[in-house]
Amino acid sequence: MGDDLRVDFDVLKGMGEQFRRIGFGYSGVLEMGGHIWEAFDAIRMPGFQLASAADEAKASAQAAVRAQADRIMAFGDVCVNDAEDYLRVEQAAAASLQQIQDQLEQGR
Repeated sequence: MGDDLRVDFDVLKGMGEQFRRIGFGYSGVLEMGGHIWEAFDAIRMPGFQLASAADEAKASAQAAVRAQADRIMAFGDVCVNDAEDYLRVEQAAAASLQQIQDQLEQGR
């Protein structure tokens, strides 16, 4: 197992961390959207017929953004976890190989 593999694991882990950040960014967009909707609610006339449709649209948009953020963060988690798992396997294999080499040298 060489350094080339470790670089791949680091790249995978970095990619996962980027996806996590993107997911958190989506969450920030969701929060900003909430402030926009609050402003809209403040200027909306009471009893206005579109109020119900606006509320449904708001809830739908928030749910869609939240779901997308959750999917992106989950993918980031998978990438990071996979990279860490692969690195543990590589380290265990390297330790086993070193142990075998040590035993061979002692047998000489």
